Amino acid sequence: MLRIILITGASNGIGYQTALKLAVENNIVIAVARNKKKLEELREEATKKNSSAQLHILPFDLSI
Repeated sequence: MLRIILITGASNGIGYQTALKLAVENNIVIAVARNKKKLEELREEATKKNSSAQLHILPFDLSI
């Protein structure tokens, strides 16, 4: 089943690992975090593990 999933805090830790796993499993993942460079590294790692991974990055600060 194809799912569209939004992950916040995706630049490190649990958010990073969750986004990576879900993207590699052929879900559409929207990864949100402040650090654009780390998000780009996440996307690169996902496409190395699965060339058809659909991981979209959204550099954005959700803090108040």
